Amino acid sequence: MIYLAKMNNNEKIITQIQENDFNLNLINDIIIELSQRPNPLHFEIIDLLLDTLSNEELSKININIVYLLGELGKIASLEQKYIQYLYETFYVSDRWIRSEILKVLEKNLDLVKSNSNFIQILSSALKEEYESNIIIALKIIRQLDKFPAPLFKSILVVLNKTESKLNENIAKVIERHLNDDFLIFELLNQNDNYRILKPHGLRLILQAFFPSTNKIENFQTLIENSDWEDEEKSKFLKEIAIIRNLVNRI
Repeated sequence: MIYLAKMNNNEKIITQIQENDFNLNLINDIIIELSQRPNPLHFEIIDLLLDTLSNEELSKININIVYLLGELGKIASLEQKYIQYLYETFYVSDRWIRSEILKVLEKNLDLVKSNSNFIQILSSALKEEYESNIIIALKIIRQLDKFPAPLFKSILVVLNKTESKLNENIAKVIERHLNDDFLIFELLNQNDNYRILKPHGLRLILQAFFPSTNKIENFQTLIENSDWEDEEKSKFLKEIAIIRNLVNRI
């Protein structure tokens, strides 16, 4: 509040930063205030900080820069240099900054659709131990027009978890993108992905077919005719039999 009250343009803000020798506490306060009323002109301030500060100094203000970029992304396209900054920062930051970067992607879905680097970020987030970041990644994936096939192996990691909040969100992704029996079989068949999936995760997938007996039967036939190992086939067919019994009871 106190820093921007008397400032009406970028030049004054930049002068304030420079006259205070790039004091990081001051910069954090300024960025927070800029985020409350984002303006494309603020990219100039971000440029100054990214071009001037060391990586160590940036690490102390990255979380607020990331948040400001997310707000700016709502009103203007982010240039490649900012996209690269977000990508590189994700892999050298703690869970809180990674969470903010994921929130930026959630606010700016076009970034995910147009840049394969962000598909990699989603893949990494799905394999995190922090449930909150996994959930944000799942929410982003659910909103995409098309499921990115490279994410499937990471989706399997989530499917194998048993946390109820994750189950709820992964179920929505399956319902949105992965409720086609042939598509699921093809994705499982690629790179021997079927060896990764545990019975718990398989049940979640099969529930997406419920109560369509045709989908369940088609999926069963695809597995029976596959060249999978007998042990793996048996694992899948056992779960399919359970689901079919449930369908028959209705």
